[in-house]
Amino acid sequence: MRWLNFFASGKLAILLLILIVVASIVGTIIPKELNNAIILRLQLNDVYHSNWFNALLLLFCINLCLCSLKNLPVLIQSLKLSIRSAERTDLSQLPYYNRINIKDKFTNAPLIASLMKKAIIRRHFYKLVYSSSNDKLYYFERGRISRFGYMITHISVIVILVGAITVGLVGYKHYIKIPEGEMSDVPNADFKVRADDFDVQFYPDTYTPKEYITVLSVIENGKTVFTGNIKVNHPLKYGGMKFLQSDYGFIDTLGFRIGKKVNGKVEPITEFKIDEGETIEIPKTDLKATLMTYMPDFFIDERGNIGSRSDEARNPAAFLEISDKKGKKEQLWLFLRFPELKNIQKFDYFLEFVAIYPPSKYYTGLQVISDKGISIIWVGCFLIVCGLFISFYTSHKKLWIRILPNNEEMIVEIGAISYKDRSGFEKEFKSLEKACAKYWKLDIRY
Repeated sequence: MRWLNFFASGKLAILLLILIVVASIVGTIIPKELNNAIILRLQLNDVYHSNWFNALLLLFCINLCLCSLKNLPVLIQSLKLSIRSAERTDLSQLPYYNRINIKDKFTNAPLIASLMKKAIIRRHFYKLVYSSSNDKLYYFERGRISRFGYMITHISVIVILVGAITVGLVGYKHYIKIPEGEMSDVPNADFKVRADDFDVQFYPDTYTPKEYITVLSVIENGKTVFTGNIKVNHPLKYGGMKFLQSDYGFIDTLGFRIGKKVNGKVEPITEFKIDEGETIEIPKTDLKATLMTYMPDFFIDERGNIGSRSDEARNPAAFLEISDKKGKKEQLWLFLRFPELKNIQKFDYFLEFVAIYPPSKYYTGLQVISDKGISIIWVGCFLIVCGLFISFYTSHKKLWIRILPNNEEMIVEIGAISYKDRSGFEKEFKSLEKACAKYWKLDIRY
């Protein structure tokens, strides 16, 4: 069928390889944080988890499977022919051939055959595949597994692709920031984590961190089920996830004033403090506030990306989410230096950013990584090493020996063929003759 031949073709494999390489380069160059409508739509900021990249891997996997299945009958047929070729009669046409005359000291053909088999099988690890008592023909083989080298390599690539697709579909990477002593939800998990303690050590007379350690506890159903330390390059593993130390810093604490809108005027109600990432109930109101982000030096670039130019409080801005008990929510930016800018619209309150407090506690920044499927990739890597080793360092070798009586002497014909490393096999062929020479006096003619 045409479609089957197309999907099993080498041309499609080369095309898919080129596309995968180009996509991998794009995925490496484009940063994940880039906020552009076209890039987001094409998933170019997260290529390795995109649907189209997984589709390329799946197509390449199907292509390799079909190529392997297409060549499998040829491989099986070649192995069958290998056994049938044992009955080859004209050994002189083989690439390696020698005719040996055994003097009249030995005239017992079975004894000669037994000694030869001992020399070849025990000393050179050949296997006797076929023997004929009628014409005294013995056929040996070694390294038949080398014929499977390319097949194992194909299978290993398929396994790696399956692992990569698994990682792309179910694997993920998230960043969480946990204030010291507080809990945080874990994305895509049914448990929480708590940063029991955080400690940072600096090099003497500098502010360069030498080591920072997070003591993290895993909370399930309100109970602590596991506690461990996280250091740089020493992650904590739990529930198929890895928690890696990413960064640390001080928690920003901001002050706000809230008032009630009455007849076009604002009547002050109270002031409150809130930490970045914290959710609190605003005193004397029915509202909740979450400080989503704090930017000490707020700016917007030409593409509409929001960031902070520096860590200095030159243009402080806070991004909050306000909600009530009915589930109504509103998000807004508030500026310390420009309180007259856009304020709350959905509620009859006025919120004002009034203070920045000195930092009082650390937060620990953790990368949460789920790499389900990575073990499949490691299995594929092991198989590809095995396949390449078998392909490059083993060779299928065939050896024929025929013993012919000739008056008062015996004529022994030795023929052989090697599919790889023929120059190296020439030395082995001579060593086979020398191994046999240990058992009787031979007149070897080259």
